[in-house]
Amino acid sequence: MAAKRRTVSAKAAASSPMSGEVIGRTARGCQPPGDEGKCAYRPKCRAGGRPRFATVRTMGRGDSPLSGRLVFLVGAPRSGTNWLQRVLAAHPDVQAVPSETHLFSHGIAPLADRVHHGPLTSTKTGRVYMDHDAFLDAARDFCDRLFLGLLEGATEVGYLVERTPTHVHHLDLIGDVYPDAPVVHIIRDGRDVARSLLSQEWGPADIEAAAREWRSAIEDARAAGGRISRYREVRYETLLADPGPAITGLYEWLGLSSSSGIVAAALAEAGARFNVDPAMPAVATGKWRRTWSEAQIEAFDRVAAATIAELGYDPSGEAAPATGVADRGWAGLRRRVRRLARGTRRPLQAARTPSSSSRLRFTLPAEEQQDRFDALVGHIHTGCYERIAPMLADDAEIVVVTGGERSSGRGEAGLAHLTAALETDPVHLGHQERGDVHPASAVCTGVFTYADASGHRTDVALVVHFGAEKVRRIAYYRFPLHRGGKPD
Repeated sequence: MAAKRRTVSAKAAASSPMSGEVIGRTARGCQPPGDEGKCAYRPKCRAGGRPRFATVRTMGRGDSPLSGRLVFLVGAPRSGTNWLQRVLAAHPDVQAVPSETHLFSHGIAPLADRVHHGPLTSTKTGRVYMDHDAFLDAARDFCDRLFLGLLEGATEVGYLVERTPTHVHHLDLIGDVYPDAPVVHIIRDGRDVARSLLSQEWGPADIEAAAREWRSAIEDARAAGGRISRYREVRYETLLADPGPAITGLYEWLGLSSSSGIVAAALAEAGARFNVDPAMPAVATGKWRRTWSEAQIEAFDRVAAATIAELGYDPSGEAAPATGVADRGWAGLRRRVRRLARGTRRPLQAARTPSSSSRLRFTLPAEEQQDRFDALVGHIHTGCYERIAPMLADDAEIVVVTGGERSSGRGEAGLAHLTAALETDPVHLGHQERGDVHPASAVCTGVFTYADASGHRTDVALVVHFGAEKVRRIAYYRFPLHRGGKPD
């Protein structure tokens, strides 16, 4: 076994150029004061572009406020990372990062490729020298600021769980930047992973490519795992076959409480179907056996048979006896949830399936809905109100309710009402403390809390109705909705 990764070097903790450094910072998107009081980014910036914070202390690995609190959940795509993240986040002391960040795979790793730690005067094109510990502390500072923003308003949360499957290939870098972070690697039978990958529009072209993708994820994670101080593997099949002990063991490994009520809530979340394969939505093991031909099995084995054997999976498709996995599937999990729920104070309800009538209503794909909602809110936050117009249907209705006043209109007239409200009282330019998004079919609701420089907080709700191509309706509420005094 390779030596475990060091926590933080003495150099990083004590003498790194990033350690304890104090730097200046101006308001988001603003020019420093003195440039005629104008903001280069927003047309309507508070305080004429003056800095919101005078100084900001940089955070390194040695003094990170997220030390030991960030969990990285990785695995080959379609291995159950989403499922396991929801199970973990069912614990009251755990919060989930709301999406795959790709922060290391598409952000920190490419940045690290542009930095070298060799001769200071190296003339290598496309790379620049930076002290190794200084780079890691700078990366940690950036990432901590990003993740801490997600924890605002929930400071009592013990863990934040980040889930990006592609991070499975970057655990060495993650371990360097976050040597204190637990890493959970979920492993699923590669044949089930390959079958599921091939069912996705974005999936690989053939079984051999899917097998290579799964094999490389396993190999990269296990190679890095021996050098990470806290690394744990979880089998998808074990979590499905006997979830109670698997969840309890994982909670205890993280130092979390695992009372029967907490585990029951996690089991209920485990029983909710989400992001499943539409063609075979049942949650079960061995699905590949029902659909693959002999030629397809042979194609997979040419690439990944050795990895299947190394992990203890039987060539027949069932897990080796040592893993204790049985293919009891979805029905068995639901029964165990109900049994455990009887012992809790409040009964748990089984997950509901949509009614036939709800399936007939227009539904916008979740990813597209989130993209369009994020873009709309982004235009509001940056003051780029003119960019909202192309997103609206010609007859889109816009309703604005602020301080007891209600205005509405369609098309350009409606957008004028919204723009006037945003420019008159630009609370959205304040620091965002809450940003909860609640999508449903073709409607997305956002609930926001903003704080200005003095600490005053304002709550805003934004309800957006989407059509197939354009936004059909926007309702903007700024609270309180009464004119003043005590609410009715």
